[in-house]
Amino acid sequence: MLLAIGLTAISCNRDSDKDSDSGANDLISEYVGKWYYYSGSSTTIAKGTELTISSSGVLTWKTPDGDIFNGTIKALGDDWCDVTYNGKTYRQSEVYTYNNRTCLAFNVNGNTSLSIKDFPFDGVYTKEYVAGVSTPKAVDLGLSVKWADKNLGASKAEDYGDYYAWGETATKSLYTEETSLFMGFYKATLTSMGVLDSRGNLTYKYDVATQKLGTNWRMPTRLEIQELLQGCTLTWTIQNGVAGMKMVSTKNGNSIFLPASGAINIDGLNPTAGEVGYYWTSSECGGKDKAYDLYVDKNCYRYLSDDMRYRRCGLTIRAVTK
Repeated sequence: MLLAIGLTAISCNRDSDKDSDSGANDLISEYVGKWYYYSGSSTTIAKGTELTISSSGVLTWKTPDGDIFNGTIKALGDDWCDVTYNGKTYRQSEVYTYNNRTCLAFNVNGNTSLSIKDFPFDGVYTKEYVAGVSTPKAVDLGLSVKWADKNLGASKAEDYGDYYAWGETATKSLYTEETSLFMGFYKATLTSMGVLDSRGNLTYKYDVATQKLGTNWRMPTRLEIQELLQGCTLTWTIQNGVAGMKMVSTKNGNSIFLPASGAINIDGLNPTAGEVGYYWTSSECGGKDKAYDLYVDKNCYRYLSDDMRYRRCGLTIRAVTK
């Protein structure tokens, strides 16, 4: 796992007033303290995404999943430092002034993660939302993760929401092999590219739910889809005029509704909308062109090896959170 939790390159202006000779070979005081994740033009300040640096140079990073990793930081002067983490030392970690705030940028393998210092933090989460993205409510179904109450990009449970090709974070007008970013790549290649983690699931940068909703949210894995189907009673229904699958937890009676959102094909059409629901997982399926998805219709449901889609297809997303 990389130290960088955000993979969006960000341009910052260096504070020219800092003394470039101060703190060489010692920890610069500006590094000491607690930092919170910051990405792009909007802030994502989330519980579990803090990075703490002590006066003795010990670095503690708490991930969104609750994992804690330790390292050390050593200043080199002129705001540069070395970060030793997981047995490796990374150069080019800097303190910046950005939007009148003190920021810390880690450049690891070409990926920049910017953290912001002393941001107002309520202990749960604060988010300055990306324009046009409606944040879902988390529904507790008594499972290992909580499920969003609506699709990504939807304003209510019955809306289809937005359609994405697998591993891509923007909608588009054509969902073809030529416009797909990840058709034709096997797992090993996708892993070396940083697209997949060691478990074969999309990393933060390529998880559209994380990119749109913040680090508290992500796409479900195939195992979480399996858990959902095994932990719920499924009923095909019409909800407020929209066909779809109602999933009622056998553990606590809470429920979610998955509209039959269909899929956008190579011709740009969506002929199965209203009849079938296709939902991407973050999991690749072992080949070079497909990924696992959840398939639901009025007659059956399938998961894992029973249903895979071409990565070029435009499918909807139902996010999960802890």
